[in-house]
Amino acid sequence: MSRAVVITDSTVDFPVGALDGQRIKVVPLYVMFGNEQFRDRVNLSSDEFFIKLQKSRDLPKTSQPTPADFLKAYKKDPKIISIHVSAKLSGTLQSANKARDEMPGNFDIRTLDSQTLSLGLGFLVMRAAELAEGGESLDNIEAEIKQMIPRIRLFGVLDTLLYLEKGGRIGKVSSWLGSLLQIKPIIQIKDGEVMPVERTRSKAKAIERLIEIFAGEGGMTKIGIIHAAAETEAKELANRLKTVYPGKNIPIVQTGTIIGTHSGPGLIGICGSPK
Repeated sequence: MSRAVVITDSTVDFPVGALDGQRIKVVPLYVMFGNEQFRDRVNLSSDEFFIKLQKSRDLPKTSQPTPADFLKAYKKDPKIISIHVSAKLSGTLQSANKARDEMPGNFDIRTLDSQTLSLGLGFLVMRAAELAEGGESLDNIEAEIKQMIPRIRLFGVLDTLLYLEKGGRIGKVSSWLGSLLQIKPIIQIKDGEVMPVERTRSKAKAIERLIEIFAGEGGMTKIGIIHAAAETEAKELANRLKTVYPGKNIPIVQTGTIIGTHSGPGLIGICGSPK
C-alpha cells in the first residue's frame, strides 16, 4: 500500500534539516520586482531577496502558484495531503483546490487551510510527514492536522506596518496606522488573519512581551524563532527563550520572499505548537 505524500507551498518555513528524508514537496509562489519574476526560493533565495528588497524603490508583488503548478505536483502520487498558507492571506489554496478537482477519480487528494504560515505551517507539514512515514491513512492524517491547526501559536514584532499596508495585508491592524513612527507593533496570526496584539514603544520591549506571552502559553511540543534579515536579534531571542523552555531545541529560520514582502526586514517572531 502506497504511503501518502505531503505537499505544501513556499510560504512555509522549516528548521534546517527538517526536509531530509521526508516525502514533502513544496510548490513555490512567485515574486516580481518590476519586470523580473522569480519562483520563491527556487531562483531567488531569502538572502538575495532581502538584499533586493532594501535596494528597491517599489514594493515587489507576489502571486500564488497556478492550478497548473499544482497539477504538475499532484499527478505523481495517488495519495496526497496538501496543506497551505491561510486562505485569508493568499489565493494559494484556491489554486490547489482547482487542481484537485481536475485530477482523475483514482487520486485521493486532501487540501487543508492551515490558517497560518511560516513555521506554523512548517510544524503542521512536518507532523503530517511523520504520520505519512508511519503509514497512517489519509483520514487519520487529515483528522490530526485539523486538530492541530487552531492550536498553533504565531506571534511577531514588526519594525514597521508600512509593508503590510502597501501589500494590502494589514487587516485589523489598520487602526494602528496613525502611530506608525511611534510604535513597534506586536501581531499574531489568529484564525488565518493578521491580528493586533499590543503596541510597544521599543523593539526591546516588544521582544520582552513576546517572551512573556510564550511563558504564559504553557508547554510546547515544538517551538522556534523566525526572522526577516534580523539574525542577530533572533539568536538573542532564542537564547533568552531557552530560560523559559530549558533543554528545548529552538531552531532559528529566516523567512522567505513572500512573507518578507509583507513584513519587511526586521521581523522577529516566535511560533509554537502546544501539547
